[in-house]
Amino acid sequence: MSWFIKFVIIIISLNWIASCVTKGAKTSDKASGTLSKTLVERKDSLFFIPKRETDPETQQLKPYVKLPNPYLKPPEQISATAVRQYLNAKKILKSNQSQTAKNIVEKLTKEYPKLSGPWALLGDIYAKNNESQKVIEAYQQGIKVNPDNVNIYIKLAKYLRRQGQYEAAKSTYVDALMLWKDFPEAHLNIAVLYDVYMNEPLKAQRHMEAYQFLTEGTNKKVNRWLQELIKRTGKPVELKIEKHAAVSG
Repeated sequence: MSWFIKFVIIIISLNWIASCVTKGAKTSDKASGTLSKTLVERKDSLFFIPKRETDPETQQLKPYVKLPNPYLKPPEQISATAVRQYLNAKKILKSNQSQTAKNIVEKLTKEYPKLSGPWALLGDIYAKNNESQKVIEAYQQGIKVNPDNVNIYIKLAKYLRRQGQYEAAKSTYVDALMLWKDFPEAHLNIAVLYDVYMNEPLKAQRHMEAYQFLTEGTNKKVNRWLQELIKRTGKPVELKIEKHAAVSG
C-alpha cells in the first residue's frame, strides 16, 4: 500500500473519530441536561404541588387547570375474552383461590404481553401469598409494559412502604407524580408516608393540601387529618380548598 493511500486512510479515520467524539459530547450534554432536570424534580416532591397564577388585570387567582390522567387516553382494542378472564381472576382471588387466579393471570401475561393490568393483578396475588420479590417484579413489569398506568405505581409504592422501604416508596410516588403531577392519590399517599413513616409533617401537609385541593376537599377524614397536621406544623395553608378552583384540562 502506497504512503499516499495510508495517509488518506489515516485522515479519514481521524475525521470519523472526531465526528464521533463531537456527536458523543452533544449527546452527553443533552443527556446530562435531561438528567439534571430529572434530579431537580426528584430532589423534592414539593416540586409537583399545584401552583395557581394571578390574573394581572383582576389580581384574582386564576382557576388551576389540571393535567389529564395519561392512563385514560384511548387504549388499544382489548380482546373481550381477555377482559372476561381478567375479571374472572379478580373474582376468584376475592374468594381466596389464589392459585387458580394465578394460573389464569399468568396465562394472560403470555397471551396479551402488552396489557399491564394482568401484571398488576399478578403482583396482588404474589402479595397475598407473601412472595415479596415476585410482587415487586410483577408490578415493575406492569410499569414496563405500560408506563402510563399510574395505578401500578401506587400499588408498588404501597407495597414498598409495607416492607419498610420508605425511600424506595417515596421515589415511586415521585415517579407517579412525574408522570401525572395532578394525581390526587399519589399526593395523598406520599403525604401519609411523610407523616406516619418519615417524620416530615410539613411535606405531608403540603401534599395533603394538594390532594384536598384537587378533589375539592370532599374527603372529610383527610380534612380532619390535615387540620391536625396544621396544628402540629404551625404553618398556614398554602393551597386553599376552594370549590371549582381546579378545572380539568
